Amino acid sequence: MRKKAFTLVEIMIALIIVSVVVSLSIVTFQKTIEANNDKICRQNLKVLQGAIEIYTIENNALPATLSRLTPEQIHLAYEKVIGKPKENRLAGYFNNLIGIKPAIAQSLGKYYGNDPKVRRCPADKDAPNVNDDPDYASYSRDTIAFQSKDNLTDISNANKALLYDTGSFHKKDIFSGDKYQISIAPTGKYGTQTLQKNGTLIQDGDISIPGPDPKKTKSPRPMPMTRLIDEYDTDKDDKSEH
Repeated sequence: MRKKAFTLVEIMIALIIVSVVVSLSIVTFQKTIEANNDKICRQNLKVLQGAIEIYTIENNALPATLSRLTPEQIHLAYEKVIGKPKENRLAGYFNNLIGIKPAIAQSLGKYYGNDPKVRRCPADKDAPNVNDDPDYASYSRDTIAFQSKDNLTDISNANKALLYDTGSFHKKDIFSGDKYQISIAPTGKYGTQTLQKNGTLIQDGDISIPGPDPKKTKSPRPMPMTRLIDEYDTDKDDKSEH
């Protein structure tokens, strides 16, 4: 008895169905990554805002850069934002008896203390390697509106971004090409600013973000040495003709 084989039409239909399912899975996966990056970025901003408040209490001034924040200040801010991790009472009793700190507390202290990733937005693709530049930060502080610790409680600064992404790192929509940057006010309120594909900036919400950080502005490339020599020779020839 001859076995029945699949027809070309049936194979084509199966391939179309598989391609559609794969495409939808890729889109869903990308949306999940973007949503996760947005969540981590907002959490980092909240932790850094809390660390700045602790820094101002201890030093009576605002930090010049985010790298001035100590691991202890960042760790305390994280506990304030997220809360201390719950521990089993029986395990906690034996840990205190033996003198062992909980492993989860050590890991949190490492990540939100000594690890510089808290100053880096996960959507910042241009960030250098941590080992190459550990002081790099994807976030910037408004040093014009917030020059002293009193500016943090100033009502006129309630809708101004204390910290914000230095660039439009986050994708608003996978297909539109629009990107946005996240900010946080001293009150803890978040804001976003959208950079449309045509280059138009749109402020979303009440929180205003200052202009581009001059430190992030790319300086023009130096003129190649060969071109400098050629221009020098040309000027020399022109002068000799005259």
